[in-house]
Amino acid sequence: MVDEGGILDLHPVADPDALVDEGIPADDALGADPGAAADLLQVLQTLPGATRVSDAGDLYVRGGDPAESPVRVDGVRLFDPAKFETLHGGLFGVLDPQVLRRAYFSSGGFSARYGDALSGVLDVETDGRPSAPGFGAGANLVGGSASARVPLGARSGAWAAARATETSALLALHGRSADYPSAPRALEAAGALSHAPRPGLELRASGLSESDRARAWARALGHEGAFEGRGETRLAALSAR
Repeated sequence: MVDEGGILDLHPVADPDALVDEGIPADDALGADPGAAADLLQVLQTLPGATRVSDAGDLYVRGGDPAESPVRVDGVRLFDPAKFETLHGGLFGVLDPQVLRRAYFSSGGFSARYGDALSGVLDVETDGRPSAPGFGAGANLVGGSASARVPLGARSGAWAAARATETSALLALHGRSADYPSAPRALEAAGALSHAPRPGLELRASGLSESDRARAWARALGHEGAFEGRGETRLAALSAR
C-alpha cells in the first residue's frame, strides 16, 4: 500500500516502537500490481512522476536519467539496482520483495540528506529483527527462492534469503531457445543480523549480492553474433534506527 507520503509499506509492523519484524511473507503490496511481476522497480514505474520508457525496470522520474534518482538500501546507495542489463536498461530489480520492509519513493520535494538526487529518490529498508523462527521456499517456471528468519535470544535475530533465476524451461515453452546461446540466469542472496540493545533502538548489519548473465543472438549496427551481458552487484550496510 502507498500512502500520501510515498511510503510503500511491504511488511507492516504491529508495534513500530518495538522495531520487530513479524516475518510476514511478500504480500499484495507488490504482487497485486498487474504486469509488475512482483518487482519493486516495475511497481514504482506506475506511480505519479515516474515514466515507463520501455520494458526495462529503470526509474525515469520527471524526465531525468535513472542515475538522477538514487536508490538507497538501509541508508547505503545501491548504484546498480537492476539485473539483466540490455541496451535499454536492466529488466528487473535486484531487490527481493520477500526481504523488504518498506520503501519510500519521492518524485520531488525530498530531503537534502539524499545528496545530489536531482529527479527523485528511492529509500528502501530491509526486514528487521525477527520475533519468531520462520522458513519459506518456492519455485516456478523460471527459478526458485528460499528464506529463513531466526531469533537469537531476546534482543537479537538474523534472516537470510536467496533467489535463483534460470530461464531454460520458459524459453523452451515459448519455442525461443534458439534465440539464446545460453539461457539467461541470475543468483541473488541477502541477509542481515540485528540487535536491539534497548527499546526503540535497533543496530543492523545487512548485505546483498547478485550476479547475472545473459547471451542472445543479435544483429545491429553492423554486428552479427552473440551479444553477452554480465552484471554483478554487492552491498554492505551498517545502520542504527
